[in-house]
Amino acid sequence: MTTSDTQILFSLVAEQRSPVGAVVNSSGQLAEENRFGFSTRYFDLETGIGKWPQRDYLPAINRWMSRDRLGERGGRNLYGFVGNRPMQAVDLFGTWWTDRNFLLHFLFGVGDSVNLSDVGLQAAYISSSSVQDVVQLSRDDIQQTVDTYKGCCVKDEYFFFGPVDKPVQIATIWVLSNGHLEYSGRCDCNDKQAFYCVTTFYGTDEIKDPFSKDVWEEHGVEWPDWVDENFGGTPFFVYVVWQEAKQYQ
Repeated sequence: MTTSDTQILFSLVAEQRSPVGAVVNSSGQLAEENRFGFSTRYFDLETGIGKWPQRDYLPAINRWMSRDRLGERGGRNLYGFVGNRPMQAVDLFGTWWTDRNFLLHFLFGVGDSVNLSDVGLQAAYISSSSVQDVVQLSRDDIQQTVDTYKGCCVKDEYFFFGPVDKPVQIATIWVLSNGHLEYSGRCDCNDKQAFYCVTTFYGTDEIKDPFSKDVWEEHGVEWPDWVDENFGGTPFFVYVVWQEAKQYQ
């Protein structure tokens, strides 16, 4: 496109919009007739409502006109979009949103490891039976160590434990394998002859075929008709970190 072409386009229509898509200023011969605006979407000129595939959007009030199809699975804000993180997250089909690293791994086989808390999977990971077995094992190990200190707990005395690494296997909407969960931490004696312990858990795993049609449908997620059923994924790494604080006597 030449400079003259650009000048012609701007003479027809030029718009300045706010970060949420509202028109701040417009000019040009076709400014009042331009129906395609923010994010290249079609806008109704009378109402100012923009048409997206799954929901309508009204920039003037900075909100969607209907609830998220995901319901509460999409977050507490039922009128939100990808957790209000449009620069870091995407929603491909209007039925599930995720971190952009999922797409980087899927499309190009590159990208950073994905934090499960960023994609709404931390709770499912922690509540899985395999992980809970390791959590209980950590508590038993701490209690056994605390028992050796009974009768000699002195205020401000402390001890460290771990790291201990255990294998875990998780089953979610994605297939995870080769998982490991490590725990370590510190216990401090208080003036009640008890130990206050903080355990840090660090889990690592690998997700395979995150966009597998069979896996999605197995978990009740509708597969879009326009996506080839042979559409596959690439393995990539995930991690999760959380802490547990507990008093032992």
